[in-house]
Amino acid sequence: MLNKVLDMPGSFLFIFRNIIITAVCLLIITLLNYSLSIDILSEFKQYGTDYIFFVLGFIAVSESTLYLDRNYHNGIYIKGRGTYNLRITKYIPIGASYIVIFAIYIIIYQEDIKTDRSSVLFIVFSAIYVGMFDLILLTHNYYKRLRKERIANEILKEEKLKSDLKALQNQINPHFLFNSLNVLISEIYFNQEKAVKYTQHLSDIYRYVLQSTQKSLVELKMELEFLSSYIYMFKTKYGDGFQVIIDINSDFLKLEVPPLALQVLVENSIKHNAISPSLPLIVKIYSSQHKIVVSNNITQKKNLSSDSTGLKNLDARYRILADKEISIEHSETEFRVTIPLL
Repeated sequence: MLNKVLDMPGSFLFIFRNIIITAVCLLIITLLNYSLSIDILSEFKQYGTDYIFFVLGFIAVSESTLYLDRNYHNGIYIKGRGTYNLRITKYIPIGASYIVIFAIYIIIYQEDIKTDRSSVLFIVFSAIYVGMFDLILLTHNYYKRLRKERIANEILKEEKLKSDLKALQNQINPHFLFNSLNVLISEIYFNQEKAVKYTQHLSDIYRYVLQSTQKSLVELKMELEFLSSYIYMFKTKYGDGFQVIIDINSDFLKLEVPPLALQVLVENSIKHNAISPSLPLIVKIYSSQHKIVVSNNITQKKNLSSDSTGLKNLDARYRILADKEISIEHSETEFRVTIPLL
């Protein structure tokens, strides 16, 4: 209800807001009349113009507060949690305007104020009321801005994820497709039945890649189905030189990972190791404590330049999506990457 009142645009809402201000001012007068031994209602009739002056002054200040808060965004920044800030420069004139209003009144009616306790009380209570009103207003608009910034940050995260995923897909498309087509040509000559199966898996891979374009997360089950086709392509190429062992707890299949996360890890194993039947590359994929571990024995290629772009991108995607990170461990004989399930 408060949000709707504070966000009101147009003449109707302007009137509605300020009827509330006027009503509260009158309520203050009434409460003072009954709580103190002063007949403020009678004095209000006598000095009604003065009180109207105050009400109009408070309305002007409150409307100025709204206008400045909605239309001007420059100011001194007080850093809060995360990227959220409170702008205070534009509120300094508002506070000064309160002082000016009371100063003018005191100057004009200083003689009356010396002998008129009710005027002083009215000034004090009215100042407290208007101060509270504007405090609520500014607090509301501050948190409203926080919500907008959160939404904007989420949109930026989503765009960053899409950009990273698109870059990953573009990386897969030319290199992987070129190598796959070379293998397919060979299979067509020597084993047409196997070539058909190989083509089906290749089709499944690119279908998944295209379908995952608009997704930030996919079910682990879907990622494993895709990975099965991806692994088939390399087993066809390397034969017994490439072995994969998968052991995933079925309870985790509904949990999620970023698209192509497991593909990045398997590709990283293949890219950085020599593969041959005499010294096979063995990749193990298993679940452990709501995480997926991908490990491989090290049969490192000679003269291989270190390039961990895929792992860095995957780690960045996890940080953006869930404020989590991947774990990378390696020894002389084993390389292991652990990724969280989401």
